[in-house]
Amino acid sequence: MAYASTLFLFSLISSCNDKFYKEKYDVEMLFTNKTDSTIAEIKIDGANGAKVWTFKNVQQGKTEKIIFNIMRELKVPEGGFMLTASLNDTDSIYLNTGYFTNWSYQGPLPAKFNIYKNRIDEVK
Repeated sequence: MAYASTLFLFSLISSCNDKFYKEKYDVEMLFTNKTDSTIAEIKIDGANGAKVWTFKNVQQGKTEKIIFNIMRELKVPEGGFMLTASLNDTDSIYLNTGYFTNWSYQGPLPAKFNIYKNRIDEVK
């Protein structure tokens, strides 16, 4: 009986913890190509390489989206994100898109970014 109670309590704690991970630590980011041509590559570097997302040949007007969990995927409590848009073989633009601390993204969610040929803007 004690074994069954302990097992039930453990499964209850685990499922609550899983829900907490999802609700509190999920982050959604959207990146929209606002140039008049295809962007060769969009790269988002999370926490100095802890996780890197890459989109290739992003068409004009197209929005790419990432959804991730800071605790599960980045596995560090503090860090930032660097967005690089390679417009062609020679031209790239960069933006430090934000940071997270105490496992929580410090900014509005979903985080939205527009990529132009000479800059990247955060949509407020």
